[in-house]
Amino acid sequence: MADYSAEIDEKGRFHQYWKKYATEGGYSLVHGTFTWDTKNNKYKASGQFVLQ
Repeated sequence: MADYSAEIDEKGRFHQYWKKYATEGGYSLVHGTFTWDTKNNKYKASGQFVLQ
């Protein structure tokens, strides 16, 4: 996988996109969303291929 892009939306969520390379060639774009958890003081991740 390689980084493709990252952005912050108007609600403060961090969006990160990766290239998921296929063994037969080419890639698919996958997406992860990170939101700040004020109760635990850390980011909470969701989305496909996000390391937990």
